[in-house]
Amino acid sequence: MMNSSNRSRDKVLHLVVYALLAVAVVSTGTRVATTLRRFRHEPTAPTGTEVNWRQYTEGQRLGRSAAPLTAVVFTDYECTACSQLGVILRKLRREYPAVLTEVVRQYPLPSHPLAEQAARAALCADSSFDRVHDALIETRPVNGQVSWQGLARAALGADSTRLEACMAAPETTKRLRRDMADGERLRVSITPTILLNSERYDGLPADFEAVVRSRIHAIQRGR
Repeated sequence: MMNSSNRSRDKVLHLVVYALLAVAVVSTGTRVATTLRRFRHEPTAPTGTEVNWRQYTEGQRLGRSAAPLTAVVFTDYECTACSQLGVILRKLRREYPAVLTEVVRQYPLPSHPLAEQAARAALCADSSFDRVHDALIETRPVNGQVSWQGLARAALGADSTRLEACMAAPETTKRLRRDMADGERLRVSITPTILLNSERYDGLPADFEAVVRSRIHAIQRGR
């Protein structure tokens, strides 16, 4: 028979084992919770890296050319995500004008029948591009119609005949083909395709505003 001394010793051992198991469970749970918190807050990773990203910056610029962070966007004005991205970047450019600049490259998709005409209108904007770009991202083609006349009056201060002549001009076609050729060289398959300096994003991540803010804050901290 087990004497009282042995029973007491076994109880102590059991208590020690249970205590160690409890510590292990709590410790493991804490590590898992910490990992999950980090995972939930981890920004979307880039699709890839484009070392020679600067060769794609010959487009229509919104913001200061000397800004250390450049978002090159291959866009389609009939693309919902492109419009959403345009609003995000406009907001951030206004908040951080010395840090962020945007370069718009036209890449109208064949599946969007009005996108090329919108791209041509944007290319004809020249010094008024910011106003035309804002108009296009805010009033995407609705029910298959775009009021070029209204766009001309509101954004360009020009009559529709002048705008339409520019849209059909060989020089506009040349500029559009240049943007398209760069997109093809970059193997763009979806709009928007974004180069945030060397970081490439195919499509618009749900947390892209947070991604850009993190890059801006890193630059401000001197990292």
